[in-house]
This record gives sequence, C-alpha cells and structure tokens, in this order.
Amino acid sequence: MLEDLLTREKWQLWSVDLESGLTKNLIKDVTTRIEIIKTSKKYPTKVLVSLNTRDARFQDVFLMDLETAERKEVFRNDGRFIS
Repeated sequence: MLEDLLTREKWQLWSVDLESGLTKNLIKDVTTRIEIIKTSKKYPTKVLVSLNTRDARFQDVFLMDLETAERKEVFRNDGRFIS
C-alpha cells in the first residue's frame, strides 16, 4: 500500500526569475516525483534531488542545475531504499 501511494504522488520543481517573474518547470514530466534533498549556500544554483524517472517505485539521487535543469546521477537506488 505504501509503495502504491509513493508511486502516485507527483511533485515538480519550478524555478522563478525574480527580476522578470518568469517561472519554469524544471522537470516537465508530470509522471515524475521529485524531492529536494539538500541545498547549499556555497553552490546556490545546484540542488541535490531524488527523482523516480527510471523506475516509478524508486527514487534515484541527482545533482541538478537550477538554471539549466541539467542533472547528473549521483546514486542509483537498486530497490533497497524507500526514502
């Protein structure tokens, strides 16, 4: 049951240009669930996130660039972790 709930919940990540007010969805896939894991004052344009793009049941960890939406896989969840 918990696994079913986790695969149905969908969260997105948006960026906002404070000068222009323009918003941009950094994920663009409404079937993806994203969670912010960590931000850093040292690297304000980068954020560590978990995404279930590879498999809806499992969250993999990525380093995401908030300006370009590029992401680099940091950790692949092989199914042993739910959170």
